[in-house]
Amino acid sequence: MAHSVRDDVRTAGRQARSAGAVDLGVVAAAFLLAAGLVVAALVAVRGFAYVKGYESSRLEVTGSADRAVTSDQVKWVGSFSRRVDAGSLGDGYRQMASDLEVVLDVLAEAGFSREDLSIQPVFVSAVYRECYNAAADCVREVVGYELSQWFTLTSDQVQVVTALAQDAQPFVDAGLTYQTTSLEYYYSGLPELRPQLLAEAIRDAQRRAEAIASATGASVGPLRSADSGVFQVTQLNSTEVASYGMYDTSTIEKRVTAVVHASFELR
Repeated sequence: MAHSVRDDVRTAGRQARSAGAVDLGVVAAAFLLAAGLVVAALVAVRGFAYVKGYESSRLEVTGSADRAVTSDQVKWVGSFSRRVDAGSLGDGYRQMASDLEVVLDVLAEAGFSREDLSIQPVFVSAVYRECYNAAADCVREVVGYELSQWFTLTSDQVQVVTALAQDAQPFVDAGLTYQTTSLEYYYSGLPELRPQLLAEAIRDAQRRAEAIASATGASVGPLRSADSGVFQVTQLNSTEVASYGMYDTSTIEKRVTAVVHASFELR
């Protein structure tokens, strides 16, 4: 009997020690898990602080550069017209052919030939009798025809073409009903000028960034990113711009402007 009691006591002791070992293992595992979570949180916080600091060290500025240019291409569109009676359409075509020869003669005196022109076909529109008072005996019918023809001259002789377009007297003297439809000026050197202006605009952006940084005791580091805006081709003293870019063709003298958006490292 005494032996049985001792065995029971020994068994209970072993079980107690085993349970204690299990408890210690659980505690140790929990401690390691908690420590890992703390370390991970510290790494995340430090990483967030690094990213935040990285972003805050960026200085974004806008730079620009412009150049005054003189147009070296001109596009002149002119037209002349005739009006004939309803039964004289054939005569109207013959008159238009004669009028075109007058135009070619005037341009030949300035050194231009037919090959320099783009000539559109004759456009014909009917002229109707109008019944304004809705009179019973008024019938809306064709009473004549309006014949018109357009020609286009593109040249690098800007001043010569401009003088021709602005002087209608030779055409009027020849009996033509003449008008200049449009007179447009272009600059052919834009492809070569664009890279130069972009480089100048980047340098301007860097100067602006340095001025801002020096006011705060910081310094400007290397360029991180840059993108160019649209080019603006405007009149010399114009302040007009467009978000999609602008190309003014109304004047010979123009101003070409380039804009860049740059981001620099701030130290």
